Amino acid sequence: MELVLFERDGGIFALPAESVVQVAADTTLKPLPFPCAPVEGFVRIGERALVAIDLAARLRPGHEPVSGPWSPLPETLEVRGADGPFAIRVRRVLGTVPMLRIPLDAFTIGAGPDDAPDAAGEPVIASFAWHSRRALLLDPDALRVADPGRQR
Repeated sequence: MELVLFERDGGIFALPAESVVQVAADTTLKPLPFPCAPVEGFVRIGERALVAIDLAARLRPGHEPVSGPWSPLPETLEVRGADGPFAIRVRRVLGTVPMLRIPLDAFTIGAGPDDAPDAAGEPVIASFAWHSRRALLLDPDALRVADPGRQR
């Protein structure tokens, strides 16, 4: 299995490569007319409008994100989860790496108390060391939120 590594809000994150449909550049975020954490808004990739997940709000409810609709983020990942596609805006994609190239002792299962709350549907599968930094391996099926248009 390969992982797609990316940066967002000062952190390094990873998703299983099979869940990343494409990386799009120069997408424009359309904020929602009403607050709906953890959704940043919608982005258009090709002919489709996708919900853009706010990673900071999803991983740490109640925390203010470093980025926001006003922040230009140059790349957007289109991610396929169990409930359908969604988007994550990122600072940059670092590339792909085979999971076998990461030493087993570099992994810690689950998120630590500083990463995210412990809860059912936790989006963090594991953390691991990557070039002397810590990266969070995310579960694409646990990142997706309900359609914000239906949450009124």
